[in-house]
Amino acid sequence: MVEEREDFLWVEKYRPTTIEDCVLPKDIKQTFLDIIEKNDIPNLLLSGPAGVGKTTVAKALCEHLNCDYMMINGSDESGIDVLRTKIKNFASTVSLSGGSKIVILDEADYLNPQSTQPALRSFIEEFSGNCRFIMTCNYKNKIISPLHSRCSVIDFRLPKTEKETIAETFFNRIKFILDEENIKYEEQVLVEVIMKHFPDFRRTLNELQKYSLNGDIDIGILSQVAEINIHTLMEFLKQKEFTNVRKWVVENLDNDPSMIFRKLYDSFYEYIEPTSIPECVIILGDYQYKAAFVADAEINIVSCLTEMMMRCDFKYVEKEYPAFVVNRCLSYFVDTIAIVNEMNKRPLLQNKLQFDFLLNIVRSRKRFKKWDKSESPENLETVKEYYGYSNEKAQSALDILSDNELTYMRRRLERGG
Repeated sequence: MVEEREDFLWVEKYRPTTIEDCVLPKDIKQTFLDIIEKNDIPNLLLSGPAGVGKTTVAKALCEHLNCDYMMINGSDESGIDVLRTKIKNFASTVSLSGGSKIVILDEADYLNPQSTQPALRSFIEEFSGNCRFIMTCNYKNKIISPLHSRCSVIDFRLPKTEKETIAETFFNRIKFILDEENIKYEEQVLVEVIMKHFPDFRRTLNELQKYSLNGDIDIGILSQVAEINIHTLMEFLKQKEFTNVRKWVVENLDNDPSMIFRKLYDSFYEYIEPTSIPECVIILGDYQYKAAFVADAEINIVSCLTEMMMRCDFKYVEKEYPAFVVNRCLSYFVDTIAIVNEMNKRPLLQNKLQFDFLLNIVRSRKRFKKWDKSESPENLETVKEYYGYSNEKAQSALDILSDNELTYMRRRLERGG
């Protein structure tokens, strides 16, 4: 008897398994119901913003029609070798169930447009008698035209006339999940969280699960819901991490642009070198003016942040630890406890000197291991393998999962479960 795998994340535990249960606009849902009625899945390209149900629909179609399917995550496996090995080996064999085989290419817009996508075009034709391809993407313009022409393109855009109905349906689904998990909640708070992240259902559920770890979901969390994390943005700007800057903008687009600009302005003295502040103010003022009439708010904000990133100097803030923290860290190890004793004999020893010793001698030899958190790369890979997630999805899951849950997942993977 095979032990059932336990799902700790609500987005997986309560993932719809049928098209009827998916929260979708009427015309899109009817399209997929028609596919089920014909009992034949065509090659599909599902596009739309994150968290609206593209992957869920792809899996539900395969489950409903009892198809053998394989998941490939384009953000992790974007090279031509994936086609030559995993996909070719899967697509070239006959399904044991007698039906079609399906390759689900999640986040296909990450596939290399110069090599992998052109090669995929010929694969779709070569294995058309045996295998179908379902691609999901956030940006369909990143998928080459020959793939568009070989697939039925379905755009997961929510009509304005149906947004209220879809939000209400999702609100009822969330209440059901919270009742199942015995989490107390206030309905007004749920509405605020849904409107904050709508239509990203995945992020909404992840955020609610994260809030629930601290107790009830009540009005006390609203300050967290409304908060724009400028500190994270400034760290990305300082390190010149353009990709993460762009992701931050996408995640915060539901905030009014003027609010984002104001938060940036208020943070200048904390994060920007004094000599660069005047230039930052001029850049910010220019883009705030443009925000009133630009066609795309995301591009305008990203342009503003990119110019600040390239032209402004950011403060370097050195993190310091109190002497007792340094002392505690060193006292864990036999070869450094003598140093602790020497420090204790010299109470007037400067904190800076102790900190520099810790930073340059001890930490370089991994002496924080005793009281640091578990290494995140290992945990990230565990979540990615267990759920088949991309880096971004796995990182969100790590904010929710406990150490015990991660240990369970690691053991299941080691057993091959």
